[in-house]
Amino acid sequence: MSDVDATISPEHIKTALEIREPEWLLAHLLLNDVVFLNTHWARDGVTILVNCNDGFGPYADCERIKLDEIETLYQLWQRDSIYGSLAWVIAKRKERTWAHKKIDDRMTARGWDVEALVRGQLP
Repeated sequence: MSDVDATISPEHIKTALEIREPEWLLAHLLLNDVVFLNTHWARDGVTILVNCNDGFGPYADCERIKLDEIETLYQLWQRDSIYGSLAWVIAKRKERTWAHKKIDDRMTARGWDVEALVRGQLP
């Protein structure tokens, strides 16, 4: 068992979801590069950002997320580790990706309703 496995176990995740405490979920998302922290946009403390590089343009990009939105992002990422976080950003921005024809087809093939996401509706 690795140190990470010992730190954030499936039991921790199950408990975090049951009691609606996002800290372990946030830690798991941080460890998997789904989100990152930055001080640039925060006057005091840190800002949590969802990585959406190359999703809305061929460049670095991210979307701010509030702590009370972490559970939703986490569940989408658990559903689909490739497109779950992008689905969250699409719904948040109510905007298609820049390469939407290719990405829409890929997401649809994986069970996402892209039209609903663009309207801001999450599954």
